[in-house]
Amino acid sequence: VADLADALPPALGRAGSAGLRVERDSLSDGILELRVLAEGGAMLYSGGRPVFDKPLSSPWIDYGGRVAVSRGREEPRLSLLVPGSVAELRLSGAIPLPGGIEASWVNVYTMASGLGSVTVDVRIDYPQTEHRGYDRGKADRLARDWDPRWRTVAPFELHPAIGASERHPARVWKHGFFDLSSSYELGYHRFGPNRQQDSLDNHVTDGWVAVSAGRKGLLVAQSASAATVFAFCPMRTRLGGGRQSVALNPFGTYAGRQWKYPLATTGLGRLAAIVAADNLDSYAPSWEGRSIRFSLMLVPFEGDEPPRSVQRDALLFATPPEWA
Repeated sequence: VADLADALPPALGRAGSAGLRVERDSLSDGILELRVLAEGGAMLYSGGRPVFDKPLSSPWIDYGGRVAVSRGREEPRLSLLVPGSVAELRLSGAIPLPGGIEASWVNVYTMASGLGSVTVDVRIDYPQTEHRGYDRGKADRLARDWDPRWRTVAPFELHPAIGASERHPARVWKHGFFDLSSSYELGYHRFGPNRQQDSLDNHVTDGWVAVSAGRKGLLVAQSASAATVFAFCPMRTRLGGGRQSVALNPFGTYAGRQWKYPLATTGLGRLAAIVAADNLDSYAPSWEGRSIRFSLMLVPFEGDEPPRSVQRDALLFATPPEWA
């Protein structure tokens, strides 16, 4: 990061918990701290503890069954937007793919004093690849072809450290249309053969979704000022050593094993459905050759349900007021 600490105005560089503090490699509002990691990416801390189990700004792509991970391309940059109140951190990089092509990305984090949240503007440009190996019958029905080697895209994957376990699994909270909020438990491993879910979504969502595990959680909101999707945040669960982890993939696509149902006996019905159902194919090929820009707000919170004040702020972020 550019060495700004010695040049910072006193109101910003030396502020306490009442203002925003900027160091050589971090932003802090007294509650949250966003820190650049030496190994790449960034980490958000709340009360001195990591909010995530894995670094932020670590996008990846599963292309042809091989996972391509990101590498940094430019030096992280800190910018002062409003002295004493608002600053941003810019990270960028690229995901190398076979054939000497790459997907380039930029993440711009913004932190404002007193909000207890971080916003991030994401842009990712996916390269075009050769269309081969696709199902010609499906291509005729869709009036287009594609590259089926695109299996998973994760432009801004999140791994919240919420302390979920096999005995006490995570819970998903979401705001739906008609201003209704609801929740459901990610306890599918308690019945049937589905110990882990390679891909599940948060269904129809208006504005924000959150995951928690009783004592703490993370809320993620999307903004209508950029791209919006009704089910914008696919998820993936993993179990190991009695611990449950949940990965969130805003504006991305997971792919993997299809669900098995407790009533299944021979498995022939499931096999027939998988073979015949076009909608079970990965959506990742849809991103090939395209660019996407989206804006998120990340809010760690205490407790099980997101506090009402956090839900209110999330809705304001999701649908910003319009000025006449």
